[in-house]
Amino acid sequence: MTFKGGNIGSELTGANRTDVAYLLNNIMDPSRVVQDDYKLITLTTADIRTYIGM
Repeated sequence: MTFKGGNIGSELTGANRTDVAYLLNNIMDPSRVVQDDYKLITLTTADIRTYIGM
């Protein structure tokens, strides 16, 4: 079975869209798995300054 993305909704051509459990997990809880490049990091220094970034 071949799927092709359309003009309605999100582009899913690169997604693992044949795995229904994967799709449902990402739709119901999109923040469950966040790539390291996008995780927020909080750093507090010894002199109590706080830096937040990615």
